[in-house]
Amino acid sequence: MKKKCLQCGEVLPKGVSICPFCEAPVEAEGEAAPQEGAEPSVHGAAEEEAAPTLEVGDVVEGRYEIQERMGAGPKGVVYRAHDKALDETVALRLVDPAPLRVPEVLTAFKEELTRAQGLRHPNLAQVIHVGRWSGLNYVVTQYIPGETLDRWLGRRGGSVPPSQALSVVGPLAQALRAIHSASPPLVHAGLNPANVMVTPEGAVKLLDLGLAPLLRAPQLRLALESDPRTLPFLAPEQVKGEATTPATDAYSFGALLYYLLTGRAPFSGGDLRWKIMFEEVEVPDDLPDHVREVLLRLLDKDPERRPAPWEAAQDLPLLQ
Repeated sequence: MKKKCLQCGEVLPKGVSICPFCEAPVEAEGEAAPQEGAEPSVHGAAEEEAAPTLEVGDVVEGRYEIQERMGAGPKGVVYRAHDKALDETVALRLVDPAPLRVPEVLTAFKEELTRAQGLRHPNLAQVIHVGRWSGLNYVVTQYIPGETLDRWLGRRGGSVPPSQALSVVGPLAQALRAIHSASPPLVHAGLNPANVMVTPEGAVKLLDLGLAPLLRAPQLRLALESDPRTLPFLAPEQVKGEATTPATDAYSFGALLYYLLTGRAPFSGGDLRWKIMFEEVEVPDDLPDHVREVLLRLLDKDPERRPAPWEAAQDLPLLQ
């Protein structure tokens, strides 16, 4: 049963503390209003606040009508929504509030997404709007139909030959070039098969631009390192908790190329964090020599020795 505001009677999104319609305070679930003169309860004060969610039919800021929940992860919940102002389908991410409680993370988050809004590239999911509604931070981006790269690869038997793999990472390299050419450079810092989309027409689109500052929050970094879907694609410096640079994206780009060609990440099993930081990658001997050489350069432990993704792509004759 949907919860309604006691002041105006409107249906409330889950997890809000203020009604977005009349701005009245909202009581927590299962919590009675305190009696006059009673001592405030401290039960659960140290418990972690549940991440807010939206329901189908909710309208954010009178403009974005929620149509479907598409997925959730450490960075928040993503919905398909209808932009009533532009009459088009968009993707709306409700950002988990926990990382944004760190002041420097919140400041960098706002600044980076503002810069990301100015980027236009055919292989990037465009950032359309960044807002705050009823105490909730959200990001609206271009809706990309199709399937994630991991699902795309799964339908092709788990790996593809070099020519087909390179036709995917070629456009991806150009998307990264656009990001890294910003002044100062933007860094994606979360490149993995789940945030690369392949459209029904075969176009490659990179998602989640502008969310890198969230990774500075310790709880989110820990969540990503605990996730078997994301950890194998993190660069050694990320696992060490060091600063990210465009070279960080170059490593993840190399890990994606390795994944496409072999059906597995560069490292797996055992102490994966230790392997990423210290163990040298083994590239299968049955790959063409020029492909093996590019992979070894991209997956170098030293960020200074990694080529830019678009430079690596130019070194692969199959992309010419």
